[in-house]
Amino acid sequence: MSFALITGASSGIGLAYADALAQLGCNILIVSNKEDANIAAASKLTESYNIQAIPLNIDLSTSDAAEKIYEYCISNSIEIDTLICNAGILLFSKLINTEIS
Repeated sequence: MSFALITGASSGIGLAYADALAQLGCNILIVSNKEDANIAAASKLTESYNIQAIPLNIDLSTSDAAEKIYEYCISNSIEIDTLICNAGILLFSKLINTEIS
């Protein structure tokens, strides 16, 4: 089954992308580390647009995140034909005071 994979789609601009694609009938795989928000967003999209929206809770900052997403898609017969990389990180300090990691 064909899906759009959208990272950071549990809120904000990512959710707006998901909503726009769902309106067009596209199935959505929502990938974020915000489990409750993922579930809520997927439920809303499924109910509003009669599409399949799947929440996938993965921390994209880990080194094996891409492999976990790939394995999930393979094991669930999900084919990704659209990818929107929208996940980001927040800094709650001045950039000049941020440690390099």
